[in-house]
Amino acid sequence: MRKIFLDTGGILALVNKRDTLHKKAVQVNGALELEEVRFIITDYIVVEIGNALAKHKELAIKTLDHLQTSEDIQRTKITDEIFDQALELYKKYSDKDWGLTDISSFVIMQRENISEAFTADYHFKQFGFRILL
Repeated sequence: MRKIFLDTGGILALVNKRDTLHKKAVQVNGALELEEVRFIITDYIVVEIGNALAKHKELAIKTLDHLQTSEDIQRTKITDEIFDQALELYKKYSDKDWGLTDISSFVIMQRENISEAFTADYHFKQFGFRILL
């Protein structure tokens, strides 16, 4: 089964009709729905979605509920071990402007052998992953 990491930017592009990547996100998501895909998300991404949509509570709640209940989405908790690995990468790549949330996503992607992310965030590409938006 194909695994794809769900990043904050990709989710926001999908649910926000005013996002410049909305049409592309809808197209890519539609194509993925025709395949057998398991989406992976972390609790950090869920928190970022809640924060980003805080001024739009109805959309936030609808989106968060979907992320929590969809059978196609697996939520992964950032454990102390994952956080420690992310922090080491954060220090190792101090020349990059990657945040801890992105780096924790990279750790999960490596652990789960995921090569693609539903995002347009070039940080994922810099780290060697394929971005779908």
